Amino acid sequence: MRCPHCADDSLREKPIRDEGVRLDVCDRCQGVWYDGGELQRLMTVAAGELHVLDASAPSERLCPRCLRRMFVFNFPRTVVTVDMCGHCRGLWLDASESKEIKTVRDQQQRQQAAAGGTSPTRVTTGITDDLLQLIDRITDRL
Repeated sequence: MRCPHCADDSLREKPIRDEGVRLDVCDRCQGVWYDGGELQRLMTVAAGELHVLDASAPSERLCPRCLRRMFVFNFPRTVVTVDMCGHCRGLWLDASESKEIKTVRDQQQRQQAAAGGTSPTRVTTGITDDLLQLIDRITDRL
């Protein structure tokens, strides 16, 4: 498949141990493509519930699955801009975006723990929390 970032055929399936899926990872830039079906299998909340697409913000990137123009949006509770296909519901994360989202999540949990003097609690809910947990698991295994 064609990498949305590198614009060449550098996406390769990579099995993610203990998750039972094969994600598409770019050999060159290390970005990751999450098919809509993969998101649904990996998350407790269906990927279809991710209502953050902004149709007025088209991406310059094409979906590697259906070759349609994707949309960009700020990942919830971050300033990280990610790409998503409005048709097949796939999500593209550049390698740096995955790391930035994980860093923001870790900072938010530390701040919340420091403010309350208790152990970190859930900073986000629903789809956002599930995506963050998914990114944590996948990033650790790539």
